[in-house]
Amino acid sequence: METEANKSNSQLLGEMIPENEDDIQVIDGNQKLITDMTIEVELAHLFLKVSIEEKNTMQAKQKEILCCHSYGKRFEEGIQEIARDNVSDQMARKQLFQNIIKHYSGITLMLHKRTQRALKFYKLFEKIEVDRIKNIKSYSADSISKFTKFQIQIILDYFSGSGYADMELKKSNSYSG
Repeated sequence: METEANKSNSQLLGEMIPENEDDIQVIDGNQKLITDMTIEVELAHLFLKVSIEEKNTMQAKQKEILCCHSYGKRFEEGIQEIARDNVSDQMARKQLFQNIIKHYSGITLMLHKRTQRALKFYKLFEKIEVDRIKNIKSYSADSISKFTKFQIQIILDYFSGSGYADMELKKSNSYSG
């Protein structure tokens, strides 16, 4: 037996669903825009494309961050392998850079910068868990690499459960009310 609430819900749904399937337009994000589309259909199509591209951008950012982390991790492992032969950390780094540069030409400065950046990712995400990369929605690898030591420490404190991070985050947002 149908209750009064269910009856009104089904009536409402019936009003929202067109009776004729020809009245339903499915928007495919891969379709090209047709000149005779209504503005509403065109906007729905463009909105869908924006949504798809936002998701793709977010996934590309996460993938770049993960690649930086992996590079930094492997670089540290390479240093440790070389250092086993009673080589200093600094000498092991130099030797590893020289071995990498053999595979490329003219990228010495870029290699050093990108390696430093990758090591920053490695050290950060090893402490707060690599799986957290998938939670990053709005930061690019470039913006994260520009975090100061203080900002990184706040992140580390936050994920370690320190109350200090909460106080610092509240201070920085004190203008919001």
